[in-house]
Amino acid sequence: DAGASIGKTSEKLSQIFPDAIVHAIEPYPPFYESLLKLASTNENIRIHNFALSDFDGTEYLKVNQCEGTNSLLHTNRKSEKIFDDLLKTKDELLVNTKKIDSFVQSQDLKKIDILKLDLQGYELTAIKGALQTLNKNQIGVILCEIIFADLYQNQNSPIQLLQCLVENHSFKIFNFYQHHHHHGQLVQVEAILFHSSIIKNIQSNFSQSFFPHSRFLIQ
Repeated sequence: DAGASIGKTSEKLSQIFPDAIVHAIEPYPPFYESLLKLASTNENIRIHNFALSDFDGTEYLKVNQCEGTNSLLHTNRKSEKIFDDLLKTKDELLVNTKKIDSFVQSQDLKKIDILKLDLQGYELTAIKGALQTLNKNQIGVILCEIIFADLYQNQNSPIQLLQCLVENHSFKIFNFYQHHHHHGQLVQVEAILFHSSIIKNIQSNFSQSFFPHSRFLIQ
């Protein structure tokens, strides 16, 4: 759970998969403190105080008025048309950064069943730090925020992100959900992608949870 914030997703994943170890990754100190409290009551949640990137080192985290929009990227002034001052940067903090490959090695992980990325425009950069893990087919499912509006300077291209995962690493797009719009414009969505090595197993369970076809309203 990268970009774990205060841990709601980590807690939910731990409830759904009670036998799993959930690694919650969060660089912002106040959010990390909340994660410490969460982990103190759930031994299956492990917390880590760094930001994912494509290198191991340090970087400045931009702390915004709405702290849930914190990013390693500078805010784009165009974002004010959508979010007013919520993305306005109020502080910068030097934080540690780490590649997914380095993290996998340090934790001796054989497989990541679900990789959740909510990195405020930095998702593709994090993926570039996971090339060894991806090339070994060690990631099964990716839950990923995809930003279409120009919210951050030099933010990752949504097309390049999906192209990288689909064409270079054999992932299949399953669905987009939690669509956010502003005056009809798609601002961001959450995407779920399955690796081709597990798609058949996933599809065998589709009929248990999903309608085989979309329902149409005919008037």
